[in-house]
Amino acid sequence: MYQVVESTAEGKNVYGIEGCGVLVEDLSADRKAVEALAARCNRGGLDPCQLWEVAADFVQQQAME
Repeated sequence: MYQVVESTAEGKNVYGIEGCGVLVEDLSADRKAVEALAARCNRGGLDPCQLWEVAADFVQQQAME
């Protein structure tokens, strides 16, 4: 199961996803967006080896918004 993790980067809170032995930090400063991503990963039964690809797509999408 994937969950949101919080850390600090450059003096502000940032959020990532952790689960199934994989940690992807600093995805976004928008906690709600990362929570929604973690929920989609859990609903879809995402394989841990695909988390990095999903995270990269998420970051790219966030940059376009």
